[in-house]
Amino acid sequence: MNVAPKIAIPEADIRADPVEVFGLRCNARARLYATGEIDLQTAVDELQQSAELNGLVAKIGQDAVQAIMSKAFGAVRAPTPTSTRINMPNDEYESLPSSFASACRKADEKQRRKPRDPRIDKLRQLMDDDVSLEHAYAKLNKRAPGDVPEVTLKAAEFLTELGDLERWRNWLAKYSEPERTAILKHLEQRARAHDSNTR
Repeated sequence: MNVAPKIAIPEADIRADPVEVFGLRCNARARLYATGEIDLQTAVDELQQSAELNGLVAKIGQDAVQAIMSKAFGAVRAPTPTSTRINMPNDEYESLPSSFASACRKADEKQRRKPRDPRIDKLRQLMDDDVSLEHAYAKLNKRAPGDVPEVTLKAAEFLTELGDLERWRNWLAKYSEPERTAILKHLEQRARAHDSNTR
C-alpha cells in the first residue's frame, strides 16, 4: 500500500485571516444578541475591544471594523420582550436598526476619548509580519536600567519579612546598582504605606 508523503505546511499558510476571524466573531455575537443572551452594547464593546487588542483597527481602520460589525448585526433581528416586532426607524447606517447605530456611535466616542496606550502600540508594531520572532523577543525582554520585574520586588519583600540579614545581603548583591536602588526604593515606599495604614 502506498502512503502519501507528509508535506510540511509553512506556518504562514496555517494562520487564519484576522479579518475573517473577526467577521466570524461578529456573527457569533450577533446571534447571541438576536437570542437575547447578550445586550447590544456589551456585544459591540467586546468586539471593539477585540479589534483593538488584535491590531485589526490599526490594520484595516475603524470604519472597516464597524462595517464588519454592521453587516453581522444587520443580518439578525433584535430581540423584543413580546412576540410583536417593533420596526425602528433607520439611521444613517444603511438598513440597520437605530439601536445598533447608536451603539456604534457610543463605541466611537468612547474610543476617541481614550488616550493611546504606548504599550499596545509597541506590541502592534512587534506583531507586524516583517518583524522576526527573535527581534520581538529581544524587544519584549529588554528592560530599562532600574526597571525591576514585579517578581523580584515580591522576592525582596519576602526576604525582608524573613529577617535573615545575611541572606538578604547576598541576594541583593546579585543585582546591578540601578536595580538595587529600585528594589530599596520599592521597599521604602512599601514600609511608608504600611506605617501610614497602621496609624
